[in-house]
Amino acid sequence: MNARSSENLLKTIKTIVIVFALISVLLFFYQSIRNHNYENGNDLTTYFKSSQLFYDGENPFTEGARPYIYPLFLVIVVYPLSLLQSGFFAKAIAASTWSALSYFAFFMTILACLRFLYGTDRILKVLREQLFPIALAVLILHPFLQDEFLNGQVNLIVLGCVGGFFLMLKENRQLPASVFLAVAASIKIAPAVCLVYVLFSGHYRCLLYFPVILLIFILGLPLLINSSSLGYYHHLISEVYPRLTVHEAESGFKSFSLVSTIFSLTGISAGASIKIGLTGFMSALLLTPVYLLYRKLSDPKNRFGRLTVFSAIVVVIPLVFPMSEPHHLLILTIPVVVMLSYWESLVSAGRSLLTDRISLLFISAVIFLQVGHAFKETPLRLVGLVGIYLGLLLVLRDRSD
Repeated sequence: MNARSSENLLKTIKTIVIVFALISVLLFFYQSIRNHNYENGNDLTTYFKSSQLFYDGENPFTEGARPYIYPLFLVIVVYPLSLLQSGFFAKAIAASTWSALSYFAFFMTILACLRFLYGTDRILKVLREQLFPIALAVLILHPFLQDEFLNGQVNLIVLGCVGGFFLMLKENRQLPASVFLAVAASIKIAPAVCLVYVLFSGHYRCLLYFPVILLIFILGLPLLINSSSLGYYHHLISEVYPRLTVHEAESGFKSFSLVSTIFSLTGISAGASIKIGLTGFMSALLLTPVYLLYRKLSDPKNRFGRLTVFSAIVVVIPLVFPMSEPHHLLILTIPVVVMLSYWESLVSAGRSLLTDRISLLFISAVIFLQVGHAFKETPLRLVGLVGIYLGLLLVLRDRSD
């Protein structure tokens, strides 16, 4: 194949990927509206119903087909959209608004990371020059994005807040960074792990700001609106979470975290307190080599190195916390940007992706995640997560040589 034929083939492949990504984005948007209008709705329906219950002075953690299981902050912020549930068009507006916010968080996180890596302040320039990598990210994350929009989930909003935390720290804006992370942790507590990044970056005021803001979001605001909030939390902790723990323990390899897999393989039954302790221990264990490699970086202020460090911290979240649904893996969006940037650096240097060991590890990890999505009874997704984690460590090690 001559050079011109190779170039034309590459352009064709890029066009196919971009068109596929665009069609997927539009299809997911439609599916979110359709599923929210089903008789039983989806998870977004649960958020809205729970919000109405909370504002009506009732317990939002009541049992149902899809019980609400998050802190009360989420039911507070979705309340305006929960008022749009009177018919098909009202629900379509609510679901469309939610999907638009989710897409905004997703694409802005990718674009902001790319801007950070390539040092440009113009988003349109990044979008024009990096359209193919962005489309490729959609392709890699396709099954998880589809699951997110089918269920009307909140993971992309959480992702956007995690990305906002990192980017605010880049500008040394520690208070806004703390607000971003507190919002993420007030929806799902696991992103609080990202706070350890301040130990790498030296933004220690976040250690003071974050817990105060988190407490305001999780307890202060709910108590201002509904004085029974503490009682609702007691019900969540004493009744809902224990049932979830049992369900998660019985899910086998469907739950792709290391902690869940350990208990699944050993058959050991343990209470919630032991699992929480083991989750903390495993997190510290996995974060230690990240910190040690960061200390050895030849240039700790290098943009790619810093984003790789943060990505390695992010991967620890699905690796350790009890998760089982495909949409939980959307937190990998930031590590995927690092992977794409690494592949681009190889191509720019004239090297093959198939002869570089780290590149092969990343490619294999993506394949395991994709295949594992179809075969949830196997530990393939866990293997994929471990592959991404190890690949990021290897990238950091090479940068420290």
